[in-house]
Amino acid sequence: MQDKRQEIILNATKIIFKTKISNFSLNAFLNEIKIPKGVFYYYFKSKDELIFEILSSLSETYRIRLENQLYSSKTLREKLMHIFDIYCFTKKRNFEICEFYADFFSYTLNTQNKLFKQHIKKIKEDTKYLITQSFHTDIASKKRLENALAMSEFLSFGIDSFFLCYEILSDGKRDMRKHWKIKNREILIFIEAICDLLEKNTERN
Repeated sequence: MQDKRQEIILNATKIIFKTKISNFSLNAFLNEIKIPKGVFYYYFKSKDELIFEILSSLSETYRIRLENQLYSSKTLREKLMHIFDIYCFTKKRNFEICEFYADFFSYTLNTQNKLFKQHIKKIKEDTKYLITQSFHTDIASKKRLENALAMSEFLSFGIDSFFLCYEILSDGKRDMRKHWKIKNREILIFIEAICDLLEKNTERN
């Protein structure tokens, strides 16, 4: 029985990445994979619950991979670069994920979907946790650690702004999406500047 549920999730994930959440049609999806509505509603209460499952699975996979990267990193800069790597479009997959989440954040803002807002809160909490853990393991000075932790709230909050700004400015225009790729170097410079600032103010005594 769980195989059928997983089959629905896997197929929906592929389609949602192509069509984006805002354009995802449950009826069209079920027709395409030839699954009756009754079977779908046996496993999921709604389309939103299916999407929430997909988002949760993607986030958990990403978090585990990132934690492993942080564990093997030797410096605070390396750890922070891993955390913020998702915003850099040097990798095709990153660009696809940013497009996907930009659409998701915009859709959530427009619909005020409580389930999706809950997921956004979880993303911010996970990001803040990873940032603070990096600080705790690399900063010896208590005072400097306090200063760094105060910044973690700002850094994790920036996720909303980045994805919303990305979606609002692009507005579905291909040239704007190309513009974001071109701006990748500026994004990297900004991330490196954050690392410089943190390293300067959080060096070990």
